[in-house]
Amino acid sequence: MSMKGISDIWIGLCTVYTIDIRGDIYLSGAKEGFVNVLAQAWGEADYFNKVAQALDQFGIGIKEVEDVELLSERERRCAVDPSLKRLVDDIQKGAQVQFGTFHVY
Repeated sequence: MSMKGISDIWIGLCTVYTIDIRGDIYLSGAKEGFVNVLAQAWGEADYFNKVAQALDQFGIGIKEVEDVELLSERERRCAVDPSLKRLVDDIQKGAQVQFGTFHVY
């Protein structure tokens, strides 16, 4: 967690499911899928809450969240897809949560 009073960017892999017709639209009619999600948060619990609220607005629920960690830690450990790195700009401009590509099944 940042020591300067600024929350950090966290990343995690969310397994998601549709909870209403809006979710059917966003998941292209599939009932489940997964997506990498970046969020500015104070910790894992804050990350989960922000992501859950954001997904709920689209009629999508969280089934499971895996590999939640600071984006900076992920970048030290392995390569992060450039498409996800581009989402950081939107977060730094004020967006709380950003989604990578939804993969459905």
